[in-house]
Amino acid sequence: MNDDPKPMNGHRPVGLLHLLHPSLKSADLPALDDLSFDVDDVIARVVQVAAATMPDALTARMLGDEREGSGIAIGEDGLILTIGYVILEAADVTITTDAGIVSPADVVGYDYESGFGLVQATVPLAVSPLGIGDPASLKENDPVLIVSFGGHDNAMTALIVSRRDFAGYWEYMLDDAFFTSPPHPNWSGAAMIGMDGKLMGLGSLFVNDALPGASDLPGNMFIPINLLEPILPAILSRRFRALQQRPWLGLFTA
Repeated sequence: MNDDPKPMNGHRPVGLLHLLHPSLKSADLPALDDLSFDVDDVIARVVQVAAATMPDALTARMLGDEREGSGIAIGEDGLILTIGYVILEAADVTITTDAGIVSPADVVGYDYESGFGLVQATVPLAVSPLGIGDPASLKENDPVLIVSFGGHDNAMTALIVSRRDFAGYWEYMLDDAFFTSPPHPNWSGAAMIGMDGKLMGLGSLFVNDALPGASDLPGNMFIPINLLEPILPAILSRRFRALQQRPWLGLFTA
């Protein structure tokens, strides 16, 4: 997650990519003003999610007892999609919109297999949901817009440098994750937007190996948004994923 992040104001940060991997020399990141959709409209649909846990929460030592990330409006009724670790064991959740509206929120659910978390604002946010796109249409070297809460200072373009599986040491695996570069400094719950202005992925992690074979290329890992639709009814109705439960055995070896 992100500790004391500083806004990245440059919107054409391609120099690092060109230096680190020759295949990206022809890539050009569009400036925000060159995008064909309304960037301000996207920014307005990205909110801040602030959560506080009890001091004795099991995850407080690793994730902190006060957490912040971004969230994305996906429902007219104040339903917000965020990254699950921000709201894990949360006792209090607060949503703040780009227009300054502040609302308490209830935790709806957290899907451990995808990493998606959902919260519901209890006060009208006056924020329309962001359109959902088709991540299957994206390929490597495609530009995307990355937006976290905080206005234009937290909106930047990046490249999809790879699509591949991701396995986390905490018994977590995605079959087809997006890896983008250059990295966004506020990745937790950030929106990855395709060039059609629609939501394609949700920010999860900072990584040092965004491109296979280029271990020094930093970037972010995004969860593809198409994983949400099949599990959304179960999360909304039961607060957990309604699939067959599977046993897990975790081992740490030395």
